[in-house]
Amino acid sequence: MSYEGENKELLKSVLEGTFFDDFKNPDREGNLFGTLEIQLTSQCNLKCSYCYYSNVVGHGKELNKPGVATWDQLGKNTDILFNWLKENNYIPKTIDIFSGDSLIFKQSHDIIRKAVQFYIDIGYKGSVVVPSNMSFIRDPELVKSIEDIIALGAEHGVSVPISASIDGKFADKITRLPVKNVDIDEYYSDEFYDDVFAFCKRNHAGFHPMISSENIHVWKDNFVWFQSMFEKYDLAWNNVYLLEVRNEGWTKETIKQYGEFMSWTLNFTYNMIGNSVLPSNLPKYYVDNFVFSSEDYRGSSMNLFNNISIIGRGIGCSLQTTLFVKMSDLTCNSCHRLSYDALNGFKFVVKDDKIIDIEPLNITFYMATLTFEHKALPYCENCLIKHLCSGGCPGAQFESVGDAFTPIPSVCLLQHMKLKTQVEFFKRLGVFNYVVSKLNSELALTMIEVERMSNE
Repeated sequence: MSYEGENKELLKSVLEGTFFDDFKNPDREGNLFGTLEIQLTSQCNLKCSYCYYSNVVGHGKELNKPGVATWDQLGKNTDILFNWLKENNYIPKTIDIFSGDSLIFKQSHDIIRKAVQFYIDIGYKGSVVVPSNMSFIRDPELVKSIEDIIALGAEHGVSVPISASIDGKFADKITRLPVKNVDIDEYYSDEFYDDVFAFCKRNHAGFHPMISSENIHVWKDNFVWFQSMFEKYDLAWNNVYLLEVRNEGWTKETIKQYGEFMSWTLNFTYNMIGNSVLPSNLPKYYVDNFVFSSEDYRGSSMNLFNNISIIGRGIGCSLQTTLFVKMSDLTCNSCHRLSYDALNGFKFVVKDDKIIDIEPLNITFYMATLTFEHKALPYCENCLIKHLCSGGCPGAQFESVGDAFTPIPSVCLLQHMKLKTQVEFFKRLGVFNYVVSKLNSELALTMIEVERMSNE
């Protein structure tokens, strides 16, 4: 067998044992590889300071070249992919829609509708997840279009959750500027935010703001503003997923500010939960249910303790458990932030508008990203906090240091600050030993050592 033939057999064997196997058994307990992401375009109407995918300020021209495929071609390739899934009885449990923005183009809505219709056609109650910067809210026709799609899905048991990717009133003007030259105060008006929160209330949408080195100094005020809006629209106070931007650029000062904000936020969550729990029961209740997200507690921990959770993969994000497909050319990549042509893992071979085969491309890199364990990376294997670190972003690392598997030093410091802040918080509550008792030996020893060093 030729070298190319061996690569193809290896690739097919890996895919059959991971994504394709889970796609055939979407409801099997313990499935890890049940998500499909379809990548549309890098075009967007914002130029967010931390965005890697923008074709204006990021790497979008290399990650997903605008104009290479028309919307008609994107739609046609979507049909080809979904038909292939149907023919093979493959059912992704979740379909993620990824784009510069998924809702500002009417053509994107057509593709989202195709994803919903895919589930309707096969009679499966899946989920089509759509992140958006929410600027579509200014166009009533776009609002009606996506709400019609949400309603169509609901009628057939298919969920279409919208992830509201806004940073908030105090941060948006810093980190999420429009591409066009506009009056920023008018663009991010109180009316805009009212419309966003009203939409999210109607459609059960969550919020996904980004905490970055550029906007960390306003995040306390920003968080208070989020809480005021949650109260105004009768939304849960923890209906927000906080995520630190793992790009280069964090400094000693901004990391210090992040630690102060984290400490303040953890105290806030403890006090909020304390409003409904007897004081004598509160400390352990908080740990059991909020920190460790018990099955009995249905509230979100806001991603504040993502570094403590145990996951069945080698990296904190979904890179290793999602099949990523770029719809412009039906190539498959390690993730949208690593979707450079030279790094593509494989592509679907199409003939007469049907997928007939799979062709390996950079299978070496693809296999490396699919199987690596971040705790075992050369710069991480001897790190004190490797067991309580959510890891860096391989895409950001590739951009910053030229190697997807080498961490960014300032992001490492950010991860250390997060854990240090958590340890200090647990000690203030008097539950440090209780938290340690609930961890496995590796995590427990790490936390004990961090606590010891913080006292020196």
